[in-house]
Amino acid sequence: MNGKLLCAGAIAGAVFTLASSAQAQSERLRSFESPQNFAAELRMGLYYPKIDNEFDGGAKPFEAAFGDKSRFMIGAEFDWQALRIPYVGTIGPGLGVHYLKFGRPALLRNGLPSEEETSLQIYPMHLMAVLRVDVIMRETGIPIVPYLKGGLGVALWRMGNGTGTAQVGDVPGKGISYGPQFALGGALLLDWFDEYAARQADQALGINNTYFYAEYVSSHLGNVNGTGLQVGANHLSFGLTFEF
Repeated sequence: MNGKLLCAGAIAGAVFTLASSAQAQSERLRSFESPQNFAAELRMGLYYPKIDNEFDGGAKPFEAAFGDKSRFMIGAEFDWQALRIPYVGTIGPGLGVHYLKFGRPALLRNGLPSEEETSLQIYPMHLMAVLRVDVIMRETGIPIVPYLKGGLGVALWRMGNGTGTAQVGDVPGKGISYGPQFALGGALLLDWFDEYAARQADQALGINNTYFYAEYVSSHLGNVNGTGLQVGANHLSFGLTFEF
């Protein structure tokens, strides 16, 4: 029994020491930081649109044309941390822009690939409210910041062939789709690993915090007046966040 009590006491002491050390480091980092009003994200991830969902599990023309593999997406987001909510974190609008492309040789009627490429370019964008719950990190020093995003997603898209924008009859293969978009993520504070580099970045560039983030995104970008495609997707995004 005494052994169990000693073990429990040792674990509790280690947790308390770690928390105290993290809190002290957090206080040191905040002691020299410049004003913080904005955040910028460098974003990337794998993306596969929900175009074939329009066919309720029947035909899959998008998969037939481009395969079932996701494509790499790059992008950026800029947030204005307009308000700091006491004991919670920051909230404000965020604007994001991305790009990705699907491309494969067009198929002939006999099923063989031709020399002409067919492509789909998508420019996903969003305007969302962003809530970053950084109170735990600021008060305890634990270097994790969970966050939520929600708002409007918009995507410009263009189908291409060897001669330019593809057409079906008189209908050009391009358009715009929009709908609701949400994201749930977490960010790991990189300043925690190198306090000196964090101080230098703030003093030289005004960067308060640098994070590695990962988030799950769900966008439902459907038809617009019958001319759009369901180019939204459920996907993972990751990258770097800079607060300044």
